[in-house]
Amino acid sequence: MSPAATRAREAIGRGDLISAYDETVSAIEAGDSSPEIRHQQVLALARMGDTERAMALFEQYGLDQSDDAHQQSIGARLMKDRALAMQAGAHKDSALKAAASAYYMIFAASGDSYPGINAASLAMLSGQEDRARRIAAEILDDPAVASPDNYYNEATRAEALLTLGRIEHCVQSLRAAAGMI
Repeated sequence: MSPAATRAREAIGRGDLISAYDETVSAIEAGDSSPEIRHQQVLALARMGDTERAMALFEQYGLDQSDDAHQQSIGARLMKDRALAMQAGAHKDSALKAAASAYYMIFAASGDSYPGINAASLAMLSGQEDRARRIAAEILDDPAVASPDNYYNEATRAEALLTLGRIEHCVQSLRAAAGMI
């Protein structure tokens, strides 16, 4: 990852989205055309709530063709953001299902738990409870999630346990995740 992409990622981590976006714009203007800097730019816009501009850049940059599951997942995340902004009803349910499917396709191809847990959560939100539980169980089969050694995998484990209705185990996992911050 380029130094500019690292600085942008760190700024996003601090919640300084404007600095992250400015860092990416400067880097791109200076000739950095890496998928990493472009991903950070789209992510900063998404977190700022500029979903439509983020989606336009996601498509322009071809991040859906990336080999990195997290870079691909930003498109599904933007679909989710659009769906969550809709009024309740059939269109929202359909949009949630489409976002869940987009995340699941990335999960199925990569095995990465990040798009997987998002697929499970969105399946649950769209009323596909059986599908959500199947995906959550599949995620818990991942050794990195089954025996997590970092915050993100522990939080993923907690979310999968919640999806499966295993509340006591979920609480234990959330406590463990809080201890890893």
